[in-house]
Parts: sequence; C-alpha cells; structure tokens
Amino acid sequence: MKKVLLLLGLLIVSKVEGQVHDGLWTRASLGVKVDSNLTLLAEVQYRTQDGISNYNPISQNRLSSYRIWLNYTISPTTKIVISPFSFFSIYPTIFEEKDEAASPRKEYRFTAAFESNFKKWNRFHLFQRTAFEYRILPTNQLTRLRSRLGVKTNLASKLHWINYLEGFVNTSNTIKNQWYDQHRVSSFIEYNFTANIKVEFGYIFIHRYSSLKNTSWNEHNGMLYFTYFIH
Repeated sequence: MKKVLLLLGLLIVSKVEGQVHDGLWTRASLGVKVDSNLTLLAEVQYRTQDGISNYNPISQNRLSSYRIWLNYTISPTTKIVISPFSFFSIYPTIFEEKDEAASPRKEYRFTAAFESNFKKWNRFHLFQRTAFEYRILPTNQLTRLRSRLGVKTNLASKLHWINYLEGFVNTSNTIKNQWYDQHRVSSFIEYNFTANIKVEFGYIFIHRYSSLKNTSWNEHNGMLYFTYFIH
C-alpha cells in the first residue's frame, strides 16, 4: 500500500514539457434508486480554467455537460454502468489570446463501463473502472478507451480517501499516431453526510497531448462534487 501511495505522489508532482494550466471542476448529481440493483443518475458538470494573462482558475469557461447514467449492480463487488446520452460543450485550452474568445465545440457521447472492487484489506480496497466512449463531434466520430485503477481508504464510517490513476487511449483516427490522449492522477476526500448526501473534494492532475497543436501540457484542477440520492 505504501508503494501505491508513493507512486501516486510522484505522479502528482511530476513535471513534463509543455505549458501548465489551472482549473476547477464542479459537478452536481441526482440519483434515483429504481430497484435493488438499478440506479438512475443525472449529472451536470461545469469546469473552468485560467486565462492567458492571469492565473485565476475560474476566469474562463472550460466545459459544461449534461449526462444520464444507468448503474446496474451485478454483485456486491461488480457493476455495469451505461450512459445512453450525454451532451458536452467544450472550450479550447487557452494557449493564445484568441483562444479566450473561441466558441465551444459541441459533442455527444455514449459510454459503457465495467466497475469492480477486486481486492480488500482492513481499511483499504482496490478498484478498477474500464470504459468505452463513442464520441459524436460536428465533423466526425471518435472512439476512446479509458481505464482507472485506484485505492479507497476508509478513514471513518462516513469518511473516505480515494486515489486513482487513469489512462485514455484513442482507438480511432490513430493514423495520426495519437494513440495517447491523456492520463489523470486524482486524490480526493469523500464524505457521506447522510445516506442521501455525498460530497467529494480534492485534486486532479492531467497530462494531455494534442497532435493538432503538436504540444502537450499539464493541468492542475481542484474538484468539488455533490450527489443527492433519492431512495
């Protein structure tokens, strides 16, 4: 376990060539338990970024999205997750002043994922999430695989510390040799106020690469997520 936490720490503070951007990710979700195995979840996301002439992480738009999730529990440790519809409005990462005035790109997505908790200790358990994304853009369609591996630490009955690594691989348009899309490292706290209310807050590090811009960059993002469940 110490090796896992050390690896996460090294990746968070690691430096790679390219620019650095700061941002804030927020999300609000409403969950409805349909039956003992099926949960319907509706979410709204809003993300911001800093500008070209300032370091304020909430000064510019980065992304807004609306998504529906269907979570089906197969067993206490295994879940299938499907998003039959999601809409994204994505602003470009700001590298130049003209990027601040750029219009957002519209995108629709379909996502199917498999989640499992596959190893448990006293206060720790390992989890994984592997997802396939089908993305519809104005001019083409793209597909992408993403896989997450993490560890959840139970600090108290309602308090958890979660760390994960996640890699993204493009599975279309790879003729441009952009198999690598991005990787993420996240560390955050999950607190369950009641059986109905959950809050998550922490940090997400991202390294991205764009073949169109022929550049890579780092992002340091704060995160704040709120979820309300109707049982």
